[in-house]
Amino acid sequence: MYDVIFNVALHSFYNGIAKESYNEFREVSKTYDEITNGGKSWDFGSHTKEENQVYQRTNHGMQKHCIISTVFFVMAIESLINEYGSVYLGEDQFKDKEKLGIMDKITEFYFEVKGSKFPRDKQLYQKINDLVSVRNNLVHSKPITIDSRMMMKNTKEADEQFWGYINSMFGNNKSKLSKQKHMYEVLKQSYSTYEDLRDFLKGVDTRIKS
Repeated sequence: MYDVIFNVALHSFYNGIAKESYNEFREVSKTYDEITNGGKSWDFGSHTKEENQVYQRTNHGMQKHCIISTVFFVMAIESLINEYGSVYLGEDQFKDKEKLGIMDKITEFYFEVKGSKFPRDKQLYQKINDLVSVRNNLVHSKPITIDSRMMMKNTKEADEQFWGYINSMFGNNKSKLSKQKHMYEVLKQSYSTYEDLRDFLKGVDTRIKS
């Protein structure tokens, strides 16, 4: 009998859960588009009680599956990064960096392998950053104070403040309107981010397994 040492990580399992929830999100989104005629604003006063209930269930379903998928995608990415760091750096050196944030882990571990900075201009880096930002907003949710007087004003400033409130809860937490991304948008662009990062890291070091 031979003693065999191998790594076991949960990133593939987490990614599978994220994909399942994403597919549910996509299906519910189709229903949402149908009942809102392509995502138009819903007027509760002009619909029946039953129609409003269908809308609320559908909207809730989209939010639920989006949140589950987002959280598990980030769990998959962090687990993958942790395996990569553990395999490449060794347990002792990895422990020194274990408490770093996800984006810092990615850049630190990449530097250790390549001796150069992670290319932050790559779409991959931005997708991961957006995904992590949304996850952090969801997981570390804080109450917000809304100025109703400002919301009543029909001005650009009021519009930006309103969407800033929404973005601070369900987005990438950017104050500038042009840089804001809602969690739905971020999730849709992130479907293959785990695989893209895994393939990228495999190209750097062949010890990473799928």
